[in-house]
Amino acid sequence: MDSTNDGDTTADPPEIANRFNARDAENGSVEIYDEENENAWIRSDYTLELGRPS
Repeated sequence: MDSTNDGDTTADPPEIANRFNARDAENGSVEIYDEENENAWIRSDYTLELGRPS
């Protein structure tokens, strides 16, 4: 097994935990982007309703 995966339970590595952001596009869709790489982004106009355990 690769040593970088042994016992690692952190959800987000500290170096990328705050790199991603979201913004509303002019056409009403949402863009999720990497603040350190302007070529890394996703745009979507599809939404999901998230449920919570009762």
